[in-house]
Amino acid sequence: MKKTVILFAFFFVIFGVDAAYSSGFKLAVVNLQQALNETNEGKQAKQVIKNSVKQKQEIIKKKETELKKEKDALDRLSPTSSGYDKKLGNYRKSVKNLKLLIQKIQSELSRKESAYSKNILDSLIEIIKQIRKEKGYDLILEVHSGVVDYNPAIDITKELIKRYNKLTSTKNR
Repeated sequence: MKKTVILFAFFFVIFGVDAAYSSGFKLAVVNLQQALNETNEGKQAKQVIKNSVKQKQEIIKKKETELKKEKDALDRLSPTSSGYDKKLGNYRKSVKNLKLLIQKIQSELSRKESAYSKNILDSLIEIIKQIRKEKGYDLILEVHSGVVDYNPAIDITKELIKRYNKLTSTKNR
């Protein structure tokens, strides 16, 4: 039974592919990650995220400096001295707060990046649909979704970027 299914699948692939090519099957590929990174809005979004990361890193660095001062002050005290337990509690609370702050910042940056990406990707997909209809493609594959190798002549990424930039530049006027 298993051999029959495999044999059937083999013939289907061979004759199915042959039938697709003989009927003028048109295929294209697109690199959405490249398009996302190279569109004007993608570059701007990347810069906004980069600036935001820089600001957040400065905030974290200041908090780490304050934490180091607390630790140094704690290290100078004897564990048996009065006030040690209170300072140790404050230090532990500060460490916990810093960890929570870092998590919050990472989450915020991730959400921000996802929001930018989603908006751009939604528009890119609409343009891909237009290109497919205009050029008569039967199938457009994303290169990072299992495509091992392809002829660069069927790559529509540069056209996609060009159209996206043109569309968004006219919207922003």
